[in-house]
Amino acid sequence: MKRMLGIVMALALAPVPAAVAAGHVVAGAAPPFSVRLSVGDPAGIPIPAHPRALFDRGIAPRVSRTDALAQAAAGTTIQMWSGSVTDGSPFPFTMVGKDPFTTLTSPSTSINTYLVSVAFSVPATGHSYDPAAAEPCDPAAASPLSRVQASPVFLNKSYSWGGTAIGTTQYVDAFQRSEFWSQTSPSGINPGYHVRLKLGTNTLEVLVTVDGAPAEIAGACASDNLMVLDLATWDSLVQTQLLPLLASSGVGPTTFPIFLLHNVALSDGFLCCVLGYHSAFGSPAQTYAVADYDTTKLFGAGVKDIAPLSHEVAEWMDDPLGTNSTNAWGNTGQVTGCQSNLEVADPLSGTLLRVSRAGFAYHPQEIAFFSWFFHQSPSLGVNGWYSNNATFTAPAASCP
Repeated sequence: MKRMLGIVMALALAPVPAAVAAGHVVAGAAPPFSVRLSVGDPAGIPIPAHPRALFDRGIAPRVSRTDALAQAAAGTTIQMWSGSVTDGSPFPFTMVGKDPFTTLTSPSTSINTYLVSVAFSVPATGHSYDPAAAEPCDPAAASPLSRVQASPVFLNKSYSWGGTAIGTTQYVDAFQRSEFWSQTSPSGINPGYHVRLKLGTNTLEVLVTVDGAPAEIAGACASDNLMVLDLATWDSLVQTQLLPLLASSGVGPTTFPIFLLHNVALSDGFLCCVLGYHSAFGSPAQTYAVADYDTTKLFGAGVKDIAPLSHEVAEWMDDPLGTNSTNAWGNTGQVTGCQSNLEVADPLSGTLLRVSRAGFAYHPQEIAFFSWFFHQSPSLGVNGWYSNNATFTAPAASCP
């Protein structure tokens, strides 16, 4: 087990002395890192009376596809493959893993993954937002962190969709196997195809002290509030401070760090509330994701437990660099109007499945297949479907 040095730093403030973070350690984790986050006037963050869950808004990854693929081939970033599909015109794309359309002697990929529990302390209000703390709104008062660690995002479960056995694996891997079922089925060229997350044995923890009074909303579950932070400020903290701090614990371009929040949403200055996103930056390319575990019940039946996390992991897997374009589609899921990218969870935001594991009902999101975006007929997906729970049975409609 690696030991982490707790360091107090300030974002956009004068440097402060280093200190050892006190008192708060996740079971099985090393002492946490500590940083400070300065927030502005909460009146500057628009929060509607009935907040709407959004994903991947206000984020623009800054990487070169060509450079990232060269780095993947050299082993300096995560394993990726590329291809091109014709849908009126050619669309190049990049995904995590190996090419399922090529016969592979070793078709399985394992991505080293770090789950980073981010605890926020707000001295101005006395509130805290900690994924590792017991959650009174959970039926067993379990912590969001423990629920996520035991969830089908990371642990195996047997999946059968429409009577077709997909295999025993992680949820998002089952999705990707099923979207390329023509290649990954028992009769395909790569029946052993997988892209799995290999979760590190250490839970990494970051303590963020919020200086100032952030925007907060009382949750529908009486004991929980929702805190809203500026997305650009938060993402700058991730890229410039948190990821460099976590490097000593093994986090880097060849790994996939996931920052787990609890009842913390983000605003891009115009829209609230972003509950997750994935991004990439730098050279070698560093991919990462951020996801909230919501227990406020402010977002209705379409946001439960691991729904945001499954959304972001699936989109990272099918579009790790944020560079995969499509023809325009829209007016479905979170999308009002048209969108032109391979963000596979956006079209079905709010459409959840029920997956029970260890006595708890999890709610991962349904996800759209590759063939839905690129108007392939028949679909490459399982059962001829266009999403993994058959909500989509035909390709995307043109938009507008």
